[in-house]
Amino acid sequence: MDICPTSFDLKGQIYTPDFYLPEHNTYIEVKNFWWKYSVERDRKFRKLYPILKLEVILKKDYLAIEKEYSSLIENWEYRNSPFERWIVCSNPTAGSCS
Repeated sequence: MDICPTSFDLKGQIYTPDFYLPEHNTYIEVKNFWWKYSVERDRKFRKLYPILKLEVILKKDYLAIEKEYSSLIENWEYRNSPFERWIVCSNPTAGSCS
């Protein structure tokens, strides 16, 4: 995986995809959901850089990947790291944390 992110000029905004897979010559963008801003940015990228491959992984697909591989990858989204011991507040305004 590319550890040096690549940014692209989209004529008025800069876009940096989440990952680059050099062995597949493909950029990856992980999206929880599509905002209008995200849709427009995706459209601009594809118009300005038509020869580059960009794959978008939406939440449903991400969750399937996470389920299958997160236990195999150290520090996957902090699930396997010391951060999982942090206190989680389900309702911080109520003052109750577990």
